[in-house]
Amino acid sequence: MKPVSCPYCKGTALFELNSFADVVGHRIQKEGLTLRQAAKSSLVSHATLSRVVNGETPSIQTWSRLALWCNLTATESKELMEKHL
Repeated sequence: MKPVSCPYCKGTALFELNSFADVVGHRIQKEGLTLRQAAKSSLVSHATLSRVVNGETPSIQTWSRLALWCNLTATESKELMEKHL
C-alpha cells in the first residue's frame, strides 16, 4: 500500500494506512501522549484503547469515537473498517 497523508497531521506526515491501530497509534505518538492521556482525550477507556492499539477490533461506538478523535473522514474510516473485518 502506498503512503498517504496523515488525516490527523493534515498532510504533514506520510504513513501507511495499514490498520486502524496504526492510525490511532500514530496520533498518540505524534502528540506524545500516554495511553491514559489519549484515552481521556478520546473518551475511550485506557483498557479499550490499549486493545485497539494492539489490533483488536473495537465496538462501533469505540471505532466512531476514535475515528473522530483521529480526524478520519467517513471514507477513510470505511476503508479501514473493510480491511479490519
